[in-house]
Amino acid sequence: MPAKILTLATVTQIIGCVSLITLTFLSTDGPMVAVFLYTMALTLNSVHFVNQMTTVQIVGGKYAYVIISVISAQTSLFGLALPPIVSLMAPNHTAAEWAHVFYYVVGAVAVTSFICRLDEDTTS
Repeated sequence: MPAKILTLATVTQIIGCVSLITLTFLSTDGPMVAVFLYTMALTLNSVHFVNQMTTVQIVGGKYAYVIISVISAQTSLFGLALPPIVSLMAPNHTAAEWAHVFYYVVGAVAVTSFICRLDEDTTS
């Protein structure tokens, strides 16, 4: 994977994680800051998705359509499974429960980004 793509992926994930961690420390007095940080995290996730699809097309070559189909299926299944998981983690929708949800998301992103960086091949 080219170094530029890997660096962009890492930077967008780090900034998105920082935004989510910052959300856990905010009080309910300033909702506009929370909206801004959440929007920034979602926007950076979108950049990461575009980066991921670009990488698939570069690396996958003529088999990119298979990889994109698998990624789409994974995303769809996770999207269907996510609401019940969040309902279990935050049944009362309190700030403390949502902080735990954000911590789990940040942890998952950090671990998967770390694994991706360990497996990097920037010789292309």
